[in-house]
Amino acid sequence: MRTTSNRAGNAAHGAARGGRIVDRREFVKAAAYTTAGAIAGPTLAKSAGSMFATPALAAPTGGTLLGCSAQEYSGQSREQLITYLQGLITEPFDTVQNRFGWSTSLVNSYSRWIVESGRTPILSWSTHDSKGDVTWRAVAAGAQDARIRAEARELAATDWAGFFCFHKEPEDEPELGNAADWRAAADHVYDLFHQEGVTKFAFVPVLMAATYNRGQADAWLPANYELLGVDGYNRNVSGRWRSFETILQPARQKAASVGKQFYVMETGCVEGTAGRKGDWYREMAATAEAWPELRGISYNHEAGHTGNDANMNYRVDTSAAAIEGFRDMASAAAFAGAASECLVPRQLSVQRLRDKLRDQRATTRRLRERLNA
Repeated sequence: MRTTSNRAGNAAHGAARGGRIVDRREFVKAAAYTTAGAIAGPTLAKSAGSMFATPALAAPTGGTLLGCSAQEYSGQSREQLITYLQGLITEPFDTVQNRFGWSTSLVNSYSRWIVESGRTPILSWSTHDSKGDVTWRAVAAGAQDARIRAEARELAATDWAGFFCFHKEPEDEPELGNAADWRAAADHVYDLFHQEGVTKFAFVPVLMAATYNRGQADAWLPANYELLGVDGYNRNVSGRWRSFETILQPARQKAASVGKQFYVMETGCVEGTAGRKGDWYREMAATAEAWPELRGISYNHEAGHTGNDANMNYRVDTSAAAIEGFRDMASAAAFAGAASECLVPRQLSVQRLRDKLRDQRATTRRLRERLNA
């Protein structure tokens, strides 16, 4: 989601383990969330070898990964909202994307919750920070090496597999640097992470859909990455309704030109005429099925407040028809089977996931009652 830069908010949550999520460029000003109950840490089966050496991960055959992200609202934490969204569909989400500021540890209560709930983490780390932004030139020059190495060592020690995004949507942030600065910083972080043993995370540079549409992606793409990333939304500005296919086709073409798969790290749709948002979801599933090179989609359950996203409500549940369409989309053939490809912890059996889903649906019913009260 594109918003205007704002460094005033986002008080980091206590020590390194807590973690406050980054609300794109505008940092959330609300009080830090708390998670009910302590999470002892992930109990993950060890995976042999590098994530990138695993054929099933490099070339998925079981479908497109489907995930989501959510930002707190109406007193609901991210954990509660993800649980609520899960209860709306019949199959478990594969991934959950989360956005963290520079001073927040990547391994924190929320990312642990994501893994413990059987989902693959998408870690998006921004150099914006309430304590002072970090420029990309400073990162590339080594001024942040101690911090980056410490984060990398901690992440490697978890033995998690997932996706990592260094400062998503960097294009409109000249206060942090230019394209060359960002490329150098992204490559430097990539090198340090691999030196410290982070070999099971796919690095994904994430640009705005408009950048691909304007043919400007080359200026931003670093030397080292596994998947191409893109964020794109249907805002229906002035009645300009755009399909998922229309928005993301330029990114798909760019990925093909560089011989990479691509990942839609954020997408969303506002309401249009009655029933149209539900149909947008269904069309997204049809497009995903037609695009075998599309590695995954993460839907953003969020309402925008600034910039291009002011007054834009991308939340799943903006209407009954939207919920129905989202449910149909999630059960489509395009998303069948992808989660089994070494990304979800092995010891989380299908039955265990079904048990979790049953419990989550019960929680969803309670949340609906609270939200509609």
